[in-house]
Amino acid sequence: MEKGIVNKDKTKVIKALRKKGEKIFQMVRKNILVQHKRGLQAQVAAEFVRTASLFTSDISILKEGKIVSGKSIMGVMCLAIRKGEEITLIADGIDEQKAIWVLEEFLS
Repeated sequence: MEKGIVNKDKTKVIKALRKKGEKIFQMVRKNILVQHKRGLQAQVAAEFVRTASLFTSDISILKEGKIVSGKSIMGVMCLAIRKGEEITLIADGIDEQKAIWVLEEFLS
């Protein structure tokens, strides 16, 4: 599918939602250098998932072309994120800004 077609479809959806009075949220992406001393291994990954699950926004983690839900312990563990590695946090929803801020602080 051509990029222009996708953008036109997205524009139509946004216009339709605005007519219905729906709120439109912008997806927030933030590149983060993981500074937590143990990275996101086992217990730390579980705590990250618990924290991410507090938010209504969809939370995703992107690392080296792989993307997983930040609310899935198996997904987070599969990325094997270590201290010093760069990841991208993605949040999409009503509390996306707060979610990114809290999760960034968690990883620092």
